[in-house]
Amino acid sequence: LGLESYLILRQADDKLNDSVDPGLCGNLLINRLVGANLRMVSKSEYVKNGQFKLVSTLADQLTEQGKKPYKIAVGGSTTVGAWGYLQFVEELRQQIAAGKTE
Repeated sequence: LGLESYLILRQADDKLNDSVDPGLCGNLLINRLVGANLRMVSKSEYVKNGQFKLVSTLADQLTEQGKKPYKIAVGGSTTVGAWGYLQFVEELRQQIAAGKTE
């Protein structure tokens, strides 16, 4: 589809200072495999600004680059986020039923 994804990820303040790259732990392997753009922020920055301000700032930057960002809040914390999880499960169910489990 040609869609790009940008993720804002929190990392402990001391770890962010050591290395901006958190490696391949947790979902990061999947995020990297699908080509997600990672924006790392410290926990203190996240607490200070909150998810909505951080997301809006990133969306403004992308808009200035001529992109048309669509903002989605953390996980299933909104109707759109919860719907995304439901759609994922349905798509996975269909792929398994069709034998597309490779």
